Amino acid sequence: MKYYLEEVTTFMFQIEDKRRYLRFFNIVICMALFLWSYDATITSYNTTLLAFSYKYGFISRGLVGSVYRILQHITPFDMMDYIWALRFYQGVTAVVFLVFLLLINTIIKKIREEYLSTAETLIIFYSIFFIPMFANKNNFGRVDIFLVSASIIGAYFIVKDKLVFLVPVLAALAMMVHQGYVFMYFNILLVLLFARWMDKKEARYAVNFFVTFITGSALFLYFEFFSRSNGDKFVPEIVKNARLLTRRQNYHVTLIDHEILGLNLDTPEVSFHLENAVQLPMFLIMFLPFIILLFKILRGMFAELSGKDGSAAGSSASRVDITQVLKYLAISAGALTLLPNFLLKVDFGRWMFALISYYCITFAALFFMDDRAPAAIKNVFDGVLKRWRLLPAILLCYSLIFTPLLDVYLTQWTKDVSDRIGQGFYEKHRVKEDEFFVADGVEFGNDVPKFYVRYDILLQGGHELSELNGITFEELVPIAKDVYDVTGYSLIAVQGSSADFYDIMLRSSSEDDADLTTEDHVYALKVYQDLLDVHGIKVTGKDFTEKYGEALRNGFAAGTINTDKVKDEIYMQTEDAGLWAVIPAPTLHKGDNALASVNPSSDSETGKDLLYAKLFMLKAVKDGKDPKWAAEAAEAML
Repeated sequence: MKYYLEEVTTFMFQIEDKRRYLRFFNIVICMALFLWSYDATITSYNTTLLAFSYKYGFISRGLVGSVYRILQHITPFDMMDYIWALRFYQGVTAVVFLVFLLLINTIIKKIREEYLSTAETLIIFYSIFFIPMFANKNNFGRVDIFLVSASIIGAYFIVKDKLVFLVPVLAALAMMVHQGYVFMYFNILLVLLFARWMDKKEARYAVNFFVTFITGSALFLYFEFFSRSNGDKFVPEIVKNARLLTRRQNYHVTLIDHEILGLNLDTPEVSFHLENAVQLPMFLIMFLPFIILLFKILRGMFAELSGKDGSAAGSSASRVDITQVLKYLAISAGALTLLPNFLLKVDFGRWMFALISYYCITFAALFFMDDRAPAAIKNVFDGVLKRWRLLPAILLCYSLIFTPLLDVYLTQWTKDVSDRIGQGFYEKHRVKEDEFFVADGVEFGNDVPKFYVRYDILLQGGHELSELNGITFEELVPIAKDVYDVTGYSLIAVQGSSADFYDIMLRSSSEDDADLTTEDHVYALKVYQDLLDVHGIKVTGKDFTEKYGEALRNGFAAGTINTDKVKDEIYMQTEDAGLWAVIPAPTLHKGDNALASVNPSSDSETGKDLLYAKLFMLKAVKDGKDPKWAAEAAEAML
């Protein structure tokens, strides 16, 4: 088998027009990778981002949405829906992949013959990561595609020594797409500008380097710290548009929380950090062959520089140009700009792709810069080929197991293994003390009803948490309506087979059933119906687990009014941690203060009869019966 593989390889590289073959081969590889990864769906994160635009001021991550809004105005189509969002990103991805293939074609056409095989290996390796990264459903439409494209185009300008003055403009545009660019792909432009400066010692490269650095840094500081001050004024419109653009209107709540409202999401990310801690060591161990190759290449670059391999540089350390030492140090250490992401953020799949992109794009650029580094890269590859003829091909096939890189999860297999290893571990080690914001006036106790509410969704609906303190259930109706109309979330989850919520309403007026009048029942039923009419209540499954599984974990309910028994269910939320508030439950009448327990007599026969009577009343009202008749009939059942 080995003999035949060697013969085929030898034959392919004896073709007269080897460059033409390689260009065709790369197209086939990229198309195969795309078809393997693509499934034509966009996540809510990526569609929600299209609702951001500069209509609302110079806001964070507003450039792509602004372009989308311009297209909405200049085309005859109503693009504010999921299908058009999908088509938009299909067009963007097609253009980026086409540019990627054209740049590969340029490399193959222009590179020196002696480096052709080495460059081809590097191209295939990066293609294996690049194409699936932006074709898979997790990252299709992710703005990272604009960020890496800006650095690739900027790198092309630098190595061709044309339009270099546009490099700061590209960096600024990338920062306007996503300020995270500064810790992801910004290093590529800075390192290549610095390398050109050290090589040519021309002032224009120094100017471009500092202008690019200052521009990117200033925009990062602005977007990160000063662009979210007025988010509450326009968040309802952004939420409405995000619902239109997202499949099933299930927009990405926490993206708006952070970028528009400026809420701190450190606590929600605790469990993700724990998952990263499990996945990263596995990934690095499996990725070790490529890490070893990288260090061999970096060591070889300095060997070429110092002439330790017998090259023309000579053997005397005094003859080494200090500017070249600085250049190679910058190339070697440039990826350290990603360190803040690995330490503070959670999307390790994205950071790993940025790390791979940095070295692949930088090394590819060096092939055109009349540099000694390509010789070092070629020497490493030749050394591997000399000892293990098929090892490069095997490693390229091996790299497929790391694709596609995802976001919080590095790859699908690390996620699967992590889920098994960490089953129960993540929940056990989460920081629960910071899970809730507890408002003043909350009375604790296992039987005391409290209002558990996602205050970020309340803010998106145009209301402050303080508005819910000390109000009646009737006053809650217009607030619940606003929240649902804007966000699509009901404010209260109610268990379908239980009268708990109705019981809470009544007991806010009196703990003693004997003191409740027919008028109390009628009024409570009316308010209950009003809340149903405005979608303030989400009636869920029959049992307790299904209730909170459907309403709180899977969306469409922003809270519930119940006792402490719901705490554990809320603790199980990973993305919502730290976004919950606990406030006193509303009361039936103004000034009521009798919220002592939900159903203290439920174990008695009388308590069960009362429960059945209340369920009868709820069913009667739902069936269109007069509330007063329903209440009187229920009392007759007792």
